[in-house]
Amino acid sequence: MTNSLPGILARIGLLLTCAAPAYSQTIWILDKAAGPGHDFTTFQAAVAAATTGDTILVRAGAYTETAVSTDQGISIVGLGGVSLSFNSLGSGGLTVHDLPEDTAFALRGMRLSHLFGPAVRTVDCRGLVVFDDLEGTLGGLGIPEGLGFSIENCQQAHLHGVFVRGGSRVTFTDSSGVVTYSALEGQISASLAIDNSDVLVDHCTISSEPHPFQFIGPVMTDGGRLTVTRSSIQSIMGALQTHPAITANNGTVIRVDPTASITAPTGPPIGGSFVQQNAELVSLAQTTSGGVTTLDLQGRSGAVFATVASFATAVTRLPWGDVWVNLDPQKQVVLDVGVLSQRQHLRTIPSAALPAGLVLVVQSAILDGHLSISNAVGLVTN
Repeated sequence: MTNSLPGILARIGLLLTCAAPAYSQTIWILDKAAGPGHDFTTFQAAVAAATTGDTILVRAGAYTETAVSTDQGISIVGLGGVSLSFNSLGSGGLTVHDLPEDTAFALRGMRLSHLFGPAVRTVDCRGLVVFDDLEGTLGGLGIPEGLGFSIENCQQAHLHGVFVRGGSRVTFTDSSGVVTYSALEGQISASLAIDNSDVLVDHCTISSEPHPFQFIGPVMTDGGRLTVTRSSIQSIMGALQTHPAITANNGTVIRVDPTASITAPTGPPIGGSFVQQNAELVSLAQTTSGGVTTLDLQGRSGAVFATVASFATAVTRLPWGDVWVNLDPQKQVVLDVGVLSQRQHLRTIPSAALPAGLVLVVQSAILDGHLSISNAVGLVTN
């Protein structure tokens, strides 16, 4: 079978036909209203029963929990009109922990809130963690970080289509991650905090909401590396002074693509201790709608590329960079090959036949450039 477009699409079908049953063992129905065909009425019960490869489909409803925890590679997919609130103080929320290599956890399609503390925590995960199409709001107390994502010691974390505002923030600690097609609008504290982590921000808007007690800009870093492509990071005038859009500490490496906009009302847009590198980077993003997945690849014109999809895998270190797709030929498929004739390259592939909740890694290898987390995205099927 060749790498021509018909051959590629045929291989996609073959891959999914052969491999999907192993990655979609049981589909559970979560329904607070206990409607026909339901298996559970609470998140806690559903997550406790699900094991690696399972998918939980969540029907519409307002769900309230204290704490939910899992170390399994499962998918939780909202079917529309789903909200999940945590009413505990501090240690509650959803925790994903100790996820092993070659597994994936996904949470998609719902609104989240927490009374106090981050609503979602991932801790010590070597597998892929994907948060997709999520909206966050503050809990009843309106305390900073009332909703947020805390990612600690994780190798592969992808946030896609995430909207958080108010006192919430996204925090990466000793982790690698990607934030794409998201809007982070902080208040009082930074919207994005990076502590000794490698994070790529692509197709995002990050800003500080007007607040009389705004004492820091929207992004704060402490070591590690931040890469910004096709995004806007904007600081506002605080009550006492203006703040940089990015406040950096401990020599953070900040790589900025020419397509990015980083601004502050007065003074430098980036402040503190940092090393800035201006380079044209290769970035990949994906959107799924109506049974079609669109891959959006951007990079230097003339670059030779190959886009590959696979099931979840641990990071593979190669001399020219990090590959996140599974190199086992039985677990990967070539989606597209070619040369970037323009800065941007779009490819659409059918995904209607994929089971809901399937998690894939998609990575574009620029054959004459460096591979990094900016070349990979996590894809969660509808």
